[in-house]
Amino acid sequence: MIFAVYFVLNELTMKKLMLFSLLLILTTTYTFSQGTQSKKESLIQFEKTLIDTLVDQLASGKFYFEATWATTSTGERINLATTPNFLQLNDLHAVANLPYFGIAHSPAFTAGGINFDNAILEYDTKYSDKNERTTITYSVKNKTELFAVILTVFENKKVNVAINSNYRGTITYSGNLLNKKLLEQSP
Repeated sequence: MIFAVYFVLNELTMKKLMLFSLLLILTTTYTFSQGTQSKKESLIQFEKTLIDTLVDQLASGKFYFEATWATTSTGERINLATTPNFLQLNDLHAVANLPYFGIAHSPAFTAGGINFDNAILEYDTKYSDKNERTTITYSVKNKTELFAVILTVFENKKVNVAINSNYRGTITYSGNLLNKKLLEQSP
């Protein structure tokens, strides 16, 4: 008899313990999912703010790019981490000082980097929600060459820049948009 009473009480206690454990697990899971959901919403809102800021920066026509890698038309990749270089746009005025590695198409062409400091001839910006990137295309001249520049800017401020010239093979640079003070325009 004592054994039967103990068994019944023990069985009730086990059921209560199981029920309590189940409720605890469900409550914790629900609370955690609510916290995760609000964190996700906060992160999404933060990313949207960053994207809006980036789009505004690009739309203003004022930004500074620094390359970390160059890729030649033959596929050779060159690390530019210790090579000073930049490309900037400031109110439809482009300035660049980028190293060039590749093939020249004209015997009269003298080798050197890609350098220009001039007004932009053609400028176009396209934003793609689907691909989450902005593409900027423009043309600019220096004393001897005409450059066609295509910038592909991703939402994380990573940038690919392809530059083609009437005297050189295409070269592509990879790098970042930086928050640096823009250089003053040449007169």
